[in-house]
Amino acid sequence: KPKKVAPPPPPQEEEHDDEGRWLLERSVFWPRVSESDPKYLYNTPEAFYNSFQVDWGRLKKRGRFIKMIEHEVNQNAERKNAMARVASDSEFSDSDEDNAKAPAIQDQPVDVKGDAKVLLYLLYQTMRRHYLLIYSSFSYYAALGKGDPNSIMLNVYTEFLEDCRIPSKKSMHYNRAACDTLFIVVNKGDSANGSVRKAGGSDIALLRHEFMEVLIRLAKLRYGMKPSPSGKFNNLHECLELLLDERLDRYLPDEARTLSNDFRGEAKEAWNKKHASEMVGYQWKLPPARLYCEEMDLLYKEHLATLKAIFAAFQKLDKRDFRTSVGLTRPQWIELAHYTGMMDKDFSLREANLCFVWSRMLVVNEIKHWQKAQAMSFVDFLECLGRVADCKCIPRTEDLVEAGYETLSQYLQALMMPNSTVDVIRRDSTGFLTPSERPLHSKVSLLIEHMYRALTNTLNVVEVPSHHAVVTKLKEIVKQRAAA
Repeated sequence: KPKKVAPPPPPQEEEHDDEGRWLLERSVFWPRVSESDPKYLYNTPEAFYNSFQVDWGRLKKRGRFIKMIEHEVNQNAERKNAMARVASDSEFSDSDEDNAKAPAIQDQPVDVKGDAKVLLYLLYQTMRRHYLLIYSSFSYYAALGKGDPNSIMLNVYTEFLEDCRIPSKKSMHYNRAACDTLFIVVNKGDSANGSVRKAGGSDIALLRHEFMEVLIRLAKLRYGMKPSPSGKFNNLHECLELLLDERLDRYLPDEARTLSNDFRGEAKEAWNKKHASEMVGYQWKLPPARLYCEEMDLLYKEHLATLKAIFAAFQKLDKRDFRTSVGLTRPQWIELAHYTGMMDKDFSLREANLCFVWSRMLVVNEIKHWQKAQAMSFVDFLECLGRVADCKCIPRTEDLVEAGYETLSQYLQALMMPNSTVDVIRRDSTGFLTPSERPLHSKVSLLIEHMYRALTNTLNVVEVPSHHAVVTKLKEIVKQRAAA
């Protein structure tokens, strides 16, 4: 019988072009173009615009919110009529013989629907201009809570109020109790918003569009209850502008203004400036590439099999079909961080949650695609490792030798010990917002090697520790999970 001839191997795709330049299209990061909502490697202005349109459309369907707008229109009309009466009374004096009494002014009929549409449009424009600040602050405070990463709990909402210095103990209108009451009012929802709650939203947390409504109500509470020094009452959209400028933009922590694109690096392609020009704070020229570069691509490809095995062992499976992966949710990511030895005195739960939230791509409709909005994809996981390495204090070799440690893993394991008295070797570049002198790939390489060693101890790999032994053990865990 003729021997079967093996088919030729498929041609390998070149990682460089004809001129020797590295191709981003052949990198491990390129699957984001097909997986993410922006359909690109960055959160684009179009994606933020579409996200805002979804949030605003959902907000306009809330009955309580529309009633508040109509009440504000009626209240403004009453204020105008009262001011007109005062102005008219001042034109007449008691000494006038012909006019001992000022003529009564008839209240003009108010077009509630028409004026409400105008007010809604003005609020729409204000929210749209400041949406990046609103989105980044929502993501930051959602990361600080213990719930899902797409909502803000009451205790974190209180922290947000204190950070922005919105409540005042001296005020009767916008004290702490009044601001907390707004959380309950907005969170209660109504029949028009019941489908959103059913889709996965928590009953004791604010979703993204509800956070926008809270900001509008806080603006009215803070700047709309009393007249300004000029004697004029601010309109609701003017109150919102004051809240965003004088409270959020002025007092928010720097980490609450962080956008994910800053870490990923410079975009080489031109984006549509139409929507970006309408958003305050959108950066066209991003910093030099830190994540999207050839060195990081080559490093991840070198360890790709092991990293995929780690991701598969901890990822969440779909309850309806266990062959389908939901991705790496926040609880699974925290579990992975513990197993791989990332969590210590230098890297707490707070930093781990921020790395998780910032590494995910923007999900335009987080209610419709709730599972996608809760989890990290594999490419998101790779970015998350880069952020961990950038945030953790990973000392240089000479610093370790000076402190009496032979390897980084030995130093990090000493930090992980219960009641450890080991001093953290601090560097000036430690933290999310501090610029680092070392290239990212050198720090990630050390972090991955430490992950291997930690997993070797955690999984009780008896044979000579190696990457292959760790992968084999992790694949066994994946099979056991699928069988169960």
